[in-house]
Amino acid sequence: MMDEQDYLLTCVIEELSECIKEISKIKRFGADDHHPDTPNISNVVRANREFDDLCATMDLLSERTGLKIGWGENCDDTYEKKREKLLKFMEYSRKKGTLR
Repeated sequence: MMDEQDYLLTCVIEELSECIKEISKIKRFGADDHHPDTPNISNVVRANREFDDLCATMDLLSERTGLKIGWGENCDDTYEKKREKLLKFMEYSRKKGTLR
């Protein structure tokens, strides 16, 4: 039997996978494309909804268990370092001709 922390961590994993799925659809089919069954909901809207689900799950995890993961918690300057690293390697990829 799981406790609340295990349960909510499992839910976080599920929400992360759903975010990955929707972002993959943006990459494969385009941001403005949509699922055939929901023509009024773009892939970006679907991805944003999944991200909102993830945020809600993360917040509940923090509230119910005190476990703070994400949103810069306990990360000192890793957020800014990651941004800098991403920008650095994007520029490198441009120089290599693999990124426009």
